Amino acid sequence: MSTSPSIEDSLQTERELIEAIKRTSRRRSLPMLGRFALTLILPYLVFMGLWLLGDTVRAYVDVTFGQSFLNFTTALSTLLVLFMGTWVVWRWSEKRFGGLALVRRLLGISRSVLAVDEAIDALKAQADPAPEAIRQVQEMAYQVWDQYLKAMDDSGMPIQDGELNA
Repeated sequence: MSTSPSIEDSLQTERELIEAIKRTSRRRSLPMLGRFALTLILPYLVFMGLWLLGDTVRAYVDVTFGQSFLNFTTALSTLLVLFMGTWVVWRWSEKRFGGLALVRRLLGISRSVLAVDEAIDALKAQADPAPEAIRQVQEMAYQVWDQYLKAMDDSGMPIQDGELNA
């Protein structure tokens, strides 16, 4: 048990990195949720608007002309406009706000944080862990930290040095 304090000392930085990721993510959850919502709401609104417009056009064509082929053609063309308009706005919205990409990246980072937490717990459970295992956990923690910083920078919400200790 004399190696336990040295294990604790060597893993303290990794634990602090993981806690910094958790802390800053909690603080930034509202802006992240806002990006995600904007990414979804705009295409939804366009979808609903085009659906109502298409329904109005189909009803007008049905009442005015009453031809089945023209009704079918109108329904098909309004459906095509509905899907294309929604897709174009979806792509623009994702490029502009990046909500889904940010969520995907943060889910991957969360899985990595969990893996680092489990590796730290596994090392603490060992009586005398190998130095290579400790170094591996340290590398994992720094890789997760770098991924997190890059994800936040790419999303337009960079992490400032003052935020890490707060």
